Amino acid sequence: MKNSNPTLQILVTGATGLIGRRLIHSLMTQGHEVSALVRSPQKLPEIPSDRVFSWSDQEVPSPEVFSNMDIVVHLAGEGIADKLWTAHRKKRLRDSRVEGTKNIVRAISLLAEDSRPKVFISASAIGFYGESTSPHPENGGPGSGFLPELCRDWEASANKARELGLRTVLLRIGLVLAKESGFLSKAPPFVLGSGDQWMSWIHIDDAVGLIDFAVKESAIEGEFHLTAPTPVTNLDFMKIYSAVKRVPFLLTAPKWVIKVLTGELSQLVLSSQRVQPVEALQLGFRFQFENLEEALENLVGKTKITENFFLSRQFLPLPRDLVFSFFSKAENLEIVTPPWLKFKILNQSTPEIRKGTLINYRLRIHGFPFRWRTLIDEWNPNESFVDTQLRGPYKKWYHLHTFEEVPGGTLISDDVAYEVPGWIFGKLLLPLIKRDVSGIFAYRRGKIQELAAKGLLK
Repeated sequence: MKNSNPTLQILVTGATGLIGRRLIHSLMTQGHEVSALVRSPQKLPEIPSDRVFSWSDQEVPSPEVFSNMDIVVHLAGEGIADKLWTAHRKKRLRDSRVEGTKNIVRAISLLAEDSRPKVFISASAIGFYGESTSPHPENGGPGSGFLPELCRDWEASANKARELGLRTVLLRIGLVLAKESGFLSKAPPFVLGSGDQWMSWIHIDDAVGLIDFAVKESAIEGEFHLTAPTPVTNLDFMKIYSAVKRVPFLLTAPKWVIKVLTGELSQLVLSSQRVQPVEALQLGFRFQFENLEEALENLVGKTKITENFFLSRQFLPLPRDLVFSFFSKAENLEIVTPPWLKFKILNQSTPEIRKGTLINYRLRIHGFPFRWRTLIDEWNPNESFVDTQLRGPYKKWYHLHTFEEVPGGTLISDDVAYEVPGWIFGKLLLPLIKRDVSGIFAYRRGKIQELAAKGLLK
């Protein structure tokens, strides 16, 4: 666990979202004490359970949740592109942001001044600017339409925290690129409409890095862009994406087709927003990925278009060496694997697991018998190991297990890249396979938690 800075008490809302999960992982591994407000606490196993609090954006949370916190990072809000923008959906998008933020600030206002957080960092979006091809500085005015008005009112709600004396930062977030979810997990190699609309993107690692920068840099206040320094047009984005993914052609989805299929939601992909992180650059922030090609190479450059990704994390209030010791015994895999898989270890090539160990299993998937052979590709005691499928039900299975020291215990991460066999048939079965993978790891987390609670994880 690395922590060269003072330990901070930080509360995150929207912690189960793409940025939220990555942020809490970064904060915890730096040694900070992280709490969270979420709708479903059981969906956040990576934080100690006594630091996860249930909250609906329609209610004022308990002020005690915020008492003596140093920082609040407020990322909560319904997924903007998850569903079509019906009148009901637009109301939920607005309420989850504008009213939810009002309720958070209201709870903080009920605390005595010396018990309030010192900093309030709230999400917003570059949709604030509306349609424009000109570069936008942080102090630019809002556009017109649903998205700009939503962002304007969202930020107005967050700015009430400034009136309470909190340093308040408004994160105008661009298109976040990550391999496991978001735009890249859904993006076809299509040019959208004319392709001349600007896309202001950011790598997930830089998005988290900029929020961490805003936490620590007291000079940051007010509007703050979370975008890379090099926005590109949609046409250029798709050309680079296709080259990196080695897709040999580009298709065009006409503007009228997008509008017919998605209605008002189409403005998300057809509007042009050219935004640059002027303040971050002036303050000396160093981006890991300034260039789109480098960002995409990092995220998907060594993967096939048919590959899928899964990430699971879990906190255990136990020392790292004990947790790693449990996972270093192949026989324990049988204990944490769902019984419906009929999982059985047949043999392994070395008495103790190490780099190069081969392990043979048998199992059943939906009643069909399979043999599975795994190679331990990497082995770093107490830190990480990798198992790769040599023979089995998947075309590819790469599983990185990571063990990190965090305040109060150990954070386990399971980072999986997998590919299903069969081009068309495999694609048809993919939703079922994704549910299976998610269900297997959900059972595994529950079983590990149960063993840890009973003192049997050894």
